[in-house]
Amino acid sequence: IGASVKVLESLVLPLDNVNPREGESGEFVAVWQGRAWWAANSTSEKKGRLYFSPIGRPEAVEGFINLSENDDPTQIPIVWNERLYCFTTSSLYTILTTDPPFVPHKIAGVPGTTFPHTVTSTPFGIPYQASDGIRIFDGARSQLAAFEALFPILQGESAENLSSFVGTFAAYGNDEYIISDESQTLA
Repeated sequence: IGASVKVLESLVLPLDNVNPREGESGEFVAVWQGRAWWAANSTSEKKGRLYFSPIGRPEAVEGFINLSENDDPTQIPIVWNERLYCFTTSSLYTILTTDPPFVPHKIAGVPGTTFPHTVTSTPFGIPYQASDGIRIFDGARSQLAAFEALFPILQGESAENLSSFVGTFAAYGNDEYIISDESQTLA
C-alpha cells in the first residue's frame, strides 16, 4: 500500500456502554475506587441491590451486590473516610474489598433510613435522619444527635416556634449539618 493510503485500525467498541435497563437501577450518587455506585430502583423487583460501573466508565454497568431483600431496599451509597457505605431502610453496610468480588458487611446496631437525601458526608461522620431522629454514624456506631432538643418535632409534635419535622434534604457546610423539610431548616 502506498504512503498516501490511510488504513483503518481495528477498534473494538464496548457493548456495555449503556444505561442500566429501566427498573434495574436507580439514582447515581457515589464515586469510589474509580467506579460509579448507585442504589437499586425502588420500583424494581431487585430492591436490595447496589450497582457499580467498571473503573473509569460511569456510564456502564459492570455488576451489582445483593445487600438485602426487597423488603429492605437500598437507599443511598455514600463515601466517608475513604470507605464506601450503603444505607438500606433498616441497616447500614460497608464494602470490605476494593475489587470484585465485592464483600459487603452489615454494621451491627446501626439503623438505616427511609430519607436518603438527608444522608451526607462530613469530617466528623455521616449524619442522617432515621425513624427515631437525626443520627450521626462515626465509623463504629450511630448515635442520636441533639436528642432532647429535636425529639418532640421529630415525633410529630410542635415545640417552641417549630412544627412537626421530617427532613427531605440535607447538606454540610461551615461546620454545620443543615437539614430541611422544605418549609423549616435546622442546623
